[in-house]
Amino acid sequence: MNNQLVFKKSLLSFLFSTICLFTLLGQTAEIDHHKKYWYYKSRFNNDFVSIGTSSGQRVLR
Repeated sequence: MNNQLVFKKSLLSFLFSTICLFTLLGQTAEIDHHKKYWYYKSRFNNDFVSIGTSSGQRVLR
């Protein structure tokens, strides 16, 4: 009886720690994607877009 209780506690703690670990990893990936988005957006605007009023240029508002 005591062995079953110890097994259940260890199983629950393992599951809980695994869920917490995957939650933290998911948030880290989300933050990395957010940083990449802003990096590539600023790079696109600064390096690939021409600002002006001629054909093919971006007009600022």
